[in-house]
Order: sequence, then structure tokens, then C-alpha cells
Amino acid sequence: MKVYLAGKFADCNGPMGEKRDSIIEQGHEITHDWMTFETPSRNHVYKGVMATRDINGVAAADAVIIVMDDFEYSYRGSFTELGAALALSKPVLMVSPGNVEDSAGFKTNVFWHHPSISYTSDWPDALKWLSSMQARGAEEEGAEADAGIGPSQ
Repeated sequence: MKVYLAGKFADCNGPMGEKRDSIIEQGHEITHDWMTFETPSRNHVYKGVMATRDINGVAAADAVIIVMDDFEYSYRGSFTELGAALALSKPVLMVSPGNVEDSAGFKTNVFWHHPSISYTSDWPDALKWLSSMQARGAEEEGAEADAGIGPSQ
């Protein structure tokens, strides 16, 4: 399954990198690894390249996982990626501690509450969600094949 993982840039060499690695270890593909591509930059052209690759990564994904676990962080980029995922009708899982209804920090953003988003506070549950999404996709492909539906050759 192709996955886009979004989260806090400052955590890319720690917790986010570990989460990316666990997704890959499960046999999934990361559509765009912004953690190894992006660097802090003030260059307008380079920021444009980063933004384009991030959105293309979301577009290429079968599913999007967004980790938001720092209530003091604004997650501006992650909310932009969330908006792209919602516009493209991608399945989205938010991984965040606490209750969905919490009114602290980033959870005040209206898009946090979009009805098509799934939520968990636990990373192992996020990996289970990916596995269930992959199984659901395989079932749909099997049903399409049984019905003679599928990509034209």
C-alpha cells in the first residue's frame, strides 16, 4: 500500500523517522519521504519544490497518516496535507494523544473534526489500520476481478 506520512518536521530524525521505518517494515511504500528530502530553507523556489512534492506525495498515496502529538505546535504543513487528502478523498488517520474532542492547540482547527477522518492515539493501532486498509483494498480488487471489473489492458 502507498502511504503518505505527515507530522512535525522537527521530529523527522526521531519519532517520525521511526514511524516511517515501521510503515516500510510492514511492506508499505512511502510516497514521498519529506523527512530525507526537506531542509529548513528561506529560499522561495526550494520551498515551492518541497510543497509540490508534498502534495504530489499525498496525491499518490492510497492512505494518509498524520501524526499530531505536540499541543504547542501548529502543524501548518500537516493541515495543508490534510486538506489535500480530504479534497482527493483519501482515507486519513490522525494519530494524536487524548480525546478527539479536546479543545487544546491544533485540535481547535476545524479540519481536525472532518467527518471522514479516523482517529487513534496509539501507533500500533495506526499500523493495524494500515493493514485493514490494505486488506479492504485487496478484497475490493478481488470483487472487481470476479465481476470482470478492473483496469483496462
